[in-house]
Amino acid sequence: MQNERIRMEMDQTRKRQCRSILTAIRGRALHALMEKEAELESISRRNAELEEKVSQLASDNQVWIHVARSNEAAVSSLRAMLEQALAEGALAPPTALQDQEEGFGETDFPAPAVMSTDAYSFCYKETLVADAKESSKELCRRSVCKVCLEREVSVLMLPCRHLCLCKQCDVAVDTCPICCSIKNASLQVFMA
Repeated sequence: MQNERIRMEMDQTRKRQCRSILTAIRGRALHALMEKEAELESISRRNAELEEKVSQLASDNQVWIHVARSNEAAVSSLRAMLEQALAEGALAPPTALQDQEEGFGETDFPAPAVMSTDAYSFCYKETLVADAKESSKELCRRSVCKVCLEREVSVLMLPCRHLCLCKQCDVAVDTCPICCSIKNASLQVFMA
């Protein structure tokens, strides 16, 4: 009987120990599961924030692409207008000579048209050629990178919108070399 009682007490003790071990393991597992669920919820929240930021950046990117295209069109139209104005300025005689109806000598008769164009071609030819060369040099000077002074400009600085850098110098520059404003972004401009 004593052996039976001892065996029963040992069985009960073993069952109590197994229950306490199972309870401790279950508690640890529940705690670890709750931590993982909280971590998963935090990661999913962060993922949602990042997806929202990506969509916002994509829409901003579309806006900047539109701005770049409109600026590119404006630059090309301005360049065409400048080239046309330079070409017209180099070919057209000064208006003072065209409208001049001054008599020569002491008579009141107007000078013949051939004489005015001859005088124009003789007197103003060198100055017009020099002006055309100067304006083409000015155009070349304006289309050269303001940092390296070697390559052609192809990068538009933002927010100041100065077209003043080449692609290689854009990487190293943080401020605009013309107005010293801080660079937020830059756009490469392809000129036709």
